[in-house]
Amino acid sequence: MKKILFTFILLVGISTANCALAQNADEYKTELKSFLKNSGSDASFTAILDQFYSMMGSGVDKVKLEAAKESIYQKASDELINLMVPVYQKSISIADLKEINKFYQTPVGKRISAAQPKILNESMQVGQIWAMKVQGIFQEGLK
Repeated sequence: MKKILFTFILLVGISTANCALAQNADEYKTELKSFLKNSGSDASFTAILDQFYSMMGSGVDKVKLEAAKESIYQKASDELINLMVPVYQKSISIADLKEINKFYQTPVGKRISAAQPKILNESMQVGQIWAMKVQGIFQEGLK
């Protein structure tokens, strides 16, 4: 799931194809955070964190984990943003990122944002079906 999500994010970045290597890191980080929130991507990240959270084993103090959940999620989110800034900066200028964020404030942008988590979830299911079919196509082709 993580690989698909990161591939999706990378493809969105590449599709814009506008290099911006020397941007103010703090301003860029702020705009990227807004983009990820406005586009609905942060809901997908939260879903991944929820999976990690639910997979915590019996050796973990559940009360302590629950108390630290918000802090853990914030640190994990900040870490992801820090890792993603250079990826996005290579392909999307800060000016374009600001324009994209403006789009996500429009009614159409808000509808797209609200639909993204569902689309991603269903796309992953379709991707699994497709991968099994492709495997069959390869096997058939090798006969």
